Amino acid sequence: MALVLGFCLFAVAIVFVRLYPFKYSKFFLVLANFVAIYLLDISLSSLIILIVAVVLHYFLLKATSSRPKLAIFCYILPLSLVFLCKFPNIFVALGTSYLSFRMLSAYLEVTSKDVSMPKLEDYILYCFYFPSFKLGPIGNLKDHQDSFAIDRKWDDLDWIQLMRVLYGIIKMIFISKVVASFSSSIGYGSWDQVKNFGGSIYTGFFSYIHLYLEFSGFSDIVLGFSSFLRIKIKENFEQPFKSRNLSIYWTHWHISLGDLTKNLLFYPLNMHLQRKFGRKNSKYITPFVLILLFIAIGLWHGFATNYLLVGLYHGLGVVIVFYYSLYVAKRINDYESKTIFTYAGILVTQLYVSVSFLLFDNDFNNIVKILSRIFK
Repeated sequence: MALVLGFCLFAVAIVFVRLYPFKYSKFFLVLANFVAIYLLDISLSSLIILIVAVVLHYFLLKATSSRPKLAIFCYILPLSLVFLCKFPNIFVALGTSYLSFRMLSAYLEVTSKDVSMPKLEDYILYCFYFPSFKLGPIGNLKDHQDSFAIDRKWDDLDWIQLMRVLYGIIKMIFISKVVASFSSSIGYGSWDQVKNFGGSIYTGFFSYIHLYLEFSGFSDIVLGFSSFLRIKIKENFEQPFKSRNLSIYWTHWHISLGDLTKNLLFYPLNMHLQRKFGRKNSKYITPFVLILLFIAIGLWHGFATNYLLVGLYHGLGVVIVFYYSLYVAKRINDYESKTIFTYAGILVTQLYVSVSFLLFDNDFNNIVKILSRIFK
């Protein structure tokens, strides 16, 4: 209910400033954002800490143009917030991870000259953008600024996008529950029931589908709602079930996170190591950096052994694809266009992802128990 109230409050605020624009419209929207976020059961003290952090990050970012050495703090501040929010006994603030990632995304865009330095109110509005505050997508600063730079009116709303909001609600609330109920009814709704490898695949697959329906459903709500208000946010899912290998899969699943982590970690580290050890060693350097990237993505979900294993599992999978593609490309001309490779790749990729949910859904002790039942 709080989430619905927040969406309604934000929509009313947007429509109001378009009907009756005034000098402090952006500050009014910022305030509406804060009120909507506060409704999400976040403590006032936590919200104040996040506001202070964003304002501090803004001035650090602004100062880097004349003092480049301050750039390191533009990394440290948001990453510190991500680190702290993984320890709920120390710091609890809903949406901290995505807010931190938007801060990092803004830093990359501003320093690479993709976008000019925003005004403070625009930066706060971007970081605290309510619809995507809780579960993403991350979005980027340029799209956000472009969306608010245009003078919109009430009759400029894209009403057809509300159908996507409805579609997202159906996926997230109704279809996901049907899938969960069906998997339970046939004995694959709980990892406690898994006794063999086939059962782990089925249980993992249903868990995978359930997560996709909830996560992509919420993304549909955010994207539909934002498009309705003519606020641009990039897609977060693009038919990941059609991916013919794991590397392609990760360009279609949680796209905003993948794009940010590649720009933040993979490209700079890969280029640095190749300059240091030579491009001739790229076939060893790139896989190493890929594994580090996916370990980081795994640990982003939480500082626990199972998330470390999830990251390592997917990292190794992408590395296998990397070497396999090199091997096959040398022996089969235009292999990517061959139907048999496409369908076989899709099947293997979805099976591989399904098995990963054994690690994603369970802590380390439960993983050991399940594996002991499977291989006894």
